[in-house]
Amino acid sequence: HKFVSALAFAALALPVAVQAGEETVMIKGSQRTIPATVTLPEGPGPFPFVVMYHGTGSNRHEAGNGYDLLAPKLAEAGIASARFDFAGNGDSPVDYKEYTFSSGVADGQDVIAYMRGLAQIDDARLGVLGWSQGGTIAMLTAGRHDDVRSVVTWAGALDMQGAFAELYPEAEKNGFAVMEFEWRTPLNLSLDWFKEARSTDVAAELANYKGAVLAIAGANDDVVPPATTDAIVAAAGGDNKSKSIIDGADHTFNIFSGDMSAFNTLIAQTVDWFKATHWLHLKLALVAILVGYHFYLGRLMRRFAELYEALDASTATTAKVAALVQYLGAAPAADAAWAVYFLAGGRPRQVLPTALLRALACRQ
Repeated sequence: HKFVSALAFAALALPVAVQAGEETVMIKGSQRTIPATVTLPEGPGPFPFVVMYHGTGSNRHEAGNGYDLLAPKLAEAGIASARFDFAGNGDSPVDYKEYTFSSGVADGQDVIAYMRGLAQIDDARLGVLGWSQGGTIAMLTAGRHDDVRSVVTWAGALDMQGAFAELYPEAEKNGFAVMEFEWRTPLNLSLDWFKEARSTDVAAELANYKGAVLAIAGANDDVVPPATTDAIVAAAGGDNKSKSIIDGADHTFNIFSGDMSAFNTLIAQTVDWFKATHWLHLKLALVAILVGYHFYLGRLMRRFAELYEALDASTATTAKVAALVQYLGAAPAADAAWAVYFLAGGRPRQVLPTALLRALACRQ
């Protein structure tokens, strides 16, 4: 039970940072009611947003309230977030038998749709975050839906085809297996979960995703091997992908140890990554607009220069009129008006005094 034993002290909750823009909601999903906590930055937005997927046997607050600690830090960086309970976990009203990879992805999509219904949210800037098996669901979400801008995994599990193998005979016999925990009530792991986990190639699905990926792990993780970060980076289909190994950290990033340095590093790296990648496409779009505008202005100037050369090259009135007709017929209305103004001897009013321009030039 390695995937769950690392969270054996999850009931020992740590202090939770409270964000003014935080609200607990019950989302009417396509398959079930989904308990969620939404955290919004101050201000009207629109804000990019991150949806958080929790790990095995946990809930939307995560081990040591880790997600509750992350959400306000994202809000401080101007990023909204939602964390939610998978079926049968936390405040979910249904049995865990309803949970599978596909149900986790579907519930996440319902949470994403809910967030996009909020006026403060920028629909286009979506990031997903997953811890352990939650990382599996986050990667599947990115691989199956092309609207995800950025992915972060915390000790994300890329291959669960052999997970909980000792429970499979029981699930095959009864339709589910009882998964025992030291810190919470048992969960009924369904035969459908096993069938889907054994038939799903997460790496192959992640290859469909072309966005940004950051895989973070603790160097001392004995649940999900730290080398999994290399496999995640290799599998991701985009170019903007990276990994980070936090020295001395275990599967829970030492959140129960009393030393929060590793977890604080984890939060800082996560926030910085989402800040950078949520804005990257906007930066690229702005560059494209500026480059396009540069070429547009260049083309307009060339056309005016060609008109001036045509007017200067001939003394025949008919040739000059023909050149003007050709230019004015093709030029945008504003440029045509300015051309007539300049050719008629007009001069723009001097905005800055010559002495000031000379002083600025000398300073440069």
